[in-house]
Amino acid sequence: MSSRCHPSRGRCSYTDNACSDSLEKPSLYDRDYRVIRLDHELEDLLVHDPETDKASAALDVNVGNFSDESDIPGMAHAVEHLLFMGAKKFLIENEYGQYLSANSGSSNAYTRPTSTNYFFDISAKPDNDQDPSDNNLSLREALDRFAQFFIEPLSF
Repeated sequence: MSSRCHPSRGRCSYTDNACSDSLEKPSLYDRDYRVIRLDHELEDLLVHDPETDKASAALDVNVGNFSDESDIPGMAHAVEHLLFMGAKKFLIENEYGQYLSANSGSSNAYTRPTSTNYFFDISAKPDNDQDPSDNNLSLREALDRFAQFFIEPLSF
C-alpha cells in the first residue's frame, strides 16, 4: 500500500515497501510495532497497544546544546521553548496545551548535548458521547498541532 498526501495539509506520505513489521520483541508483548520511512527519509516507529488509555508521539531532532555557537550558549534550549509558543496554523496563545489538557494530555521537551526531544500524550479512549469510530480523532488533531511547530512555526 502506498499513501501520498500534501505536506501543507499536515500529512506525510509513506510507502509500505519501506516498512518493517519484523522487529524483535518479547514474546509476551501484545503490542504491535512497525517502522515506516516517510518520503523525506524520516523513519517513524509506530507502536500499537490496544489496552492503553493513552496515545503519544515524540520527535527527536538531531540538534542539542553541543550545536550552540560559542557566542550564543543555550540556543538549542531556547528554540525548544520557542517552538511550543505556536504555529501559523494555530495562532491562539497556548492553544496546543489547552487542547491536550482538554483531552487528558500533556507535553514536554528536553534538550540533550546532541539532540532535542519533543513529546506529548493524549487520551486514547473516546469520550462517552463520541462515536467509537472517531476514537483516533483527538490523536489526529493533536498530531496536526504538534507537526505544525516543525512545519510552520511562528517567527519572532
